[in-house]
Amino acid sequence: MSRNFELLQRVASLRGNAAAGMRSAAVSQTAADTLIESAGTPAAPVRSFGTEVRPEIKELVHRLFLIPGASAPKAVVLCGITATLEANSIALLAAEALCTLGQPSVCLIDAKVASPTFHEVFDLTNKHGLTTALLSDAPIQSFGRRLPNLNLLVIPSGPEIAGWEALLSSGAMATRIDELLQQFTHVLIEAPSIGESQVAVALGRAADGVVLVVEADETRRELAMKAKQELEQSNVRLLGAVLNNRRFPIPQRLYSRL
Repeated sequence: MSRNFELLQRVASLRGNAAAGMRSAAVSQTAADTLIESAGTPAAPVRSFGTEVRPEIKELVHRLFLIPGASAPKAVVLCGITATLEANSIALLAAEALCTLGQPSVCLIDAKVASPTFHEVFDLTNKHGLTTALLSDAPIQSFGRRLPNLNLLVIPSGPEIAGWEALLSSGAMATRIDELLQQFTHVLIEAPSIGESQVAVALGRAADGVVLVVEADETRRELAMKAKQELEQSNVRLLGAVLNNRRFPIPQRLYSRL
């Protein structure tokens, strides 16, 4: 069994419902009050890196990162509206898709310092990572690990130190993102949910914007609208959303229309 297949198995165990018909759908930024789902297909079984990308993840990547022109975001924050493990799986799968679709280099950051997961997924130590990088002058890539045979650098959260939220919201974080953008085509940051802290909002200001992870049948509409308004009031660009765990079937004839 390959090393990368084992990593994806760990993702599945952290998510807890990877085999329960999970679907994800990209959501257009033009939807002011409603979530507009893009076409998707039933989730494929957990697989190794470098094989076929799930259609819904591929569509998310194409619609968000690979649009022509200078307006395509390079540094993106992904976060839930309420506490969820799904944001990290979406961030990981999007990073994988970018690499698989030919992007030269991608960086994936775990900014959920209070509840980190990437160090477990990738079997890394969490003694060093994002928090220690922000207190150091050393190159930030030295606090991460490159996946073998894939142009992906993973930076774990680092230890939960006092004042970590202020640290991630500081100018030092913005400087580190700029540093990474000099070396990587895309930077994906998994952040705590908006319901947990203001870190996602602060990171969204330092990055090109935020993608919200919306849980089907769980996230209340009023919470989604509140999160949208909070981002707007904070002058953070809402790039779109991902609808998770959509359980109702969609006829194939409707997929073919989209």
